[in-house]
Formats: sequence, structure tokens, C-alpha cells
Amino acid sequence: MGDRCRLQVRTLKAHAPLFEEIGLLVEDEHEPNEVVMVDEQANFGLAVDLERLAKRGVVFLADASAGEQYGPELTVSDGTGKAIAVAADFESNIVVRCDDNGLLVPDDITLVQRYVVARKRAESIVEGRAPHPRECQTCGGSGDLGLTADRVYGTRTCPTCAGSGIHIKPEKEA
Repeated sequence: MGDRCRLQVRTLKAHAPLFEEIGLLVEDEHEPNEVVMVDEQANFGLAVDLERLAKRGVVFLADASAGEQYGPELTVSDGTGKAIAVAADFESNIVVRCDDNGLLVPDDITLVQRYVVARKRAESIVEGRAPHPRECQTCGGSGDLGLTADRVYGTRTCPTCAGSGIHIKPEKEA
């Protein structure tokens, strides 16, 4: 058994089944788009699973409490394929390290700036104020497009549309 912590995630309702697959349970729903999910015993904050979901274009804002071997962490994915994680204090405030001279570590500042931009974008998407950056071009859905969506003829078509054949390019003229 690994190190356990409490993990809370805000995401789109369309993405909730993906989080249920890794052990999170719905704690609260906010109309029309948002769901809050929790895992009280998340192994290492499910960091590897969050990274995998981010690569698939899943939008989320995650808050992991401290485990025995690590401190609290905030992770965000704005649907662009990357998860950005920053250190936090026990009240979920961002923490930036200082060097031995008391100067802020430049790499941490850059990471926090990237995190804040991605967090604002993710919040807008989850709250329904902005479109998902990887929404299906065929049906407009913002479900899990996965990496396969980008491999289907180079389109951003969801698996449902891809499976139906709707996305197929017009035949070349003879």
C-alpha cells in the first residue's frame, strides 16, 4: 500500500466517468456542467492518473492533501494536454520556494504563472463560460476525446462520431 491522501477534483460532468474509473466518487454536482469528486484514500494523490487524464484532454482542478512523504499539491488541466502541479500549503494556497538567500526560485515563479493561467482557463471551462479546447468538431461535445481523436484523420472528432463514420473525409473526386 502506498502513501494515501485526500484528493478533491472539480471537473465537467462529461468527464466524471473517467474519474470514477480511478476511484473518485461524486461529492457534489453544480448545474449545468460541473461535478466535484473525492477520493479519501488516493494513493500518492493519483498523480500518475491525473497526468494521464490531462494528456487525454480532460479538464480538471485537483487539490491533494499531504501524505506522509509529500506535501499538499494543486494540479490543473485546461484540456490542452498537460497537467500543471504546484506545491500548496495546508489551506490550498500556492507555495513558492526561496533559495538560501531568501530570493524566490525563478523556475517556481514561472511554474506558478503557468498554473494560474491554466487554472483560470479550466475554471471558465468547468463553469461553462468557455468552450472546451478539444471539443468535437463534428458534434460539439466536450466528452473525453482522448488521443485517438487527434489520430482519426488528423481531426478532433470524438469516439462516438468517429465510430459512426460521420467524420470521414469526403471521397476524392474522380
